[in-house]
Amino acid sequence: MTETRFGARGSMVSVHLADWERRLLAEMVGELRRNLLDHTPARDGGDGLDPSLRRLFPPAYLSDPDRDADYQRLMRDELLAERLDHLDLLDGTLEADHLNDAQVTAWIQGLNELRLVLGTQLNISEEDDPTDVDPHDPGQRPRLRYHYLGGLLAELIDAAHR
Repeated sequence: MTETRFGARGSMVSVHLADWERRLLAEMVGELRRNLLDHTPARDGGDGLDPSLRRLFPPAYLSDPDRDADYQRLMRDELLAERLDHLDLLDGTLEADHLNDAQVTAWIQGLNELRLVLGTQLNISEEDDPTDVDPHDPGQRPRLRYHYLGGLLAELIDAAHR
């Protein structure tokens, strides 16, 4: 990381992303949006949720599966709409040079959701060493993306709190 990608500018956060970063984020947002739309059952759906999306639809009642199933049926559409709104706002402002408070919040939520899904797909744990990744190995690309999202998220949060 050679320069700060986000900075405080009055009540706004300035964005200094390279073109490749904006393209990468657009690609990742599109992939997650498709995954959410294709693999998130509607309220009457049931168990068809893609396992990598489970962290975006966490259980409300761990010790009561029937009650949790009711909660999921009642809340799934609302949670899905909220996730898609975050992604839409993130995607719609990828070319922006400045973000207002609402946009920063959507970016933080959207980046975190991208990272949660990718971390679940990769089975990332707290014991994983972020330096144990070969950037020249194409098979490591998803892990590199995961760590990239973590760094980007941390920078954005720092800039938003300046």
